[in-house]
Amino acid sequence: MRLMSEYDRSRPGEGVSSAIAEIIRDFLIFVAVLFTMLIVFVSVFPNMLSGNPMKRLLTVLNYRVGAAAAAAPINPVHAEKAV
Repeated sequence: MRLMSEYDRSRPGEGVSSAIAEIIRDFLIFVAVLFTMLIVFVSVFPNMLSGNPMKRLLTVLNYRVGAAAAAAPINPVHAEKAV
């Protein structure tokens, strides 16, 4: 990743657009890596033994996330806009 001082200053505005393009590219790479990790966890998780500590940890984490999502209040005004 290049620093802003390394961009060509002879053409104003081009350095900024290049920097924004690099930020978007890095963000897309980050999202792709996260998506790949999700696919790996979804495919590996069911095949783990029930006594596996990683499976226990992920199961407890899923229960906690589900409980937090169930306890979150739903604002009826925003729910109507979503429909």
